[in-house]
Amino acid sequence: MDLVKDIFFFIGSVLGILAFLHTLIEPAFSDNRQKWEALKERLTEQDLINLQHQVYLNRRISDELLYRVLGVCRDINEDAEYLRFGPPFRGLFEEHKNELSSDCQSLVDHVQVPYWRHNFFEHRDERRGEWDFDKSYFLDELPTVAKKRNPESPRLDPYRAYEDHLNEASDAVDRMRMHYRAIGVLANLHTFEVLLARRIVRERSKLPESR
Repeated sequence: MDLVKDIFFFIGSVLGILAFLHTLIEPAFSDNRQKWEALKERLTEQDLINLQHQVYLNRRISDELLYRVLGVCRDINEDAEYLRFGPPFRGLFEEHKNELSSDCQSLVDHVQVPYWRHNFFEHRDERRGEWDFDKSYFLDELPTVAKKRNPESPRLDPYRAYEDHLNEASDAVDRMRMHYRAIGVLANLHTFEVLLARRIVRERSKLPESR
């Protein structure tokens, strides 16, 4: 009988501690959720899915979408107020924000001249811009460029080079999406999930197989 009482006492104590912790840190949780909503107003996961599709399949990226993504990356680097996530996961937020920014820079390093060309086109009487993958550069110019840089190197395979380029750019977007998801998971964790935060984020931020 005493054992049963002890068990109920222990359970009650744990629940009491959890209730106290919830009251103590709920304002911080609420603030993080509000910041997450502000981030979603500027960039959604669907935007990153669309960007990955445009990079890897269409090989044509709209200015509107690309600059929306780059705008959030700039805000991360400038520590914009809406991205200042707080406790109890401030360190994890910073980790994923920095990784997202790093992968964004990797994308920029790929999507630029001479690998991509910036063009304008008319759409319903509106002038729009886009970045188009320049396959001809890889097939016609890159082998010569590579040979001039290093005459002793083996002949470059241009088809392999442009495939690697697209894969690397696409992988950068995939990683951005993973870190974006991680930020969302962190912002929506509950009090009772605090101790398992890293594990939960790792599991819930995984991307479904796409290629």
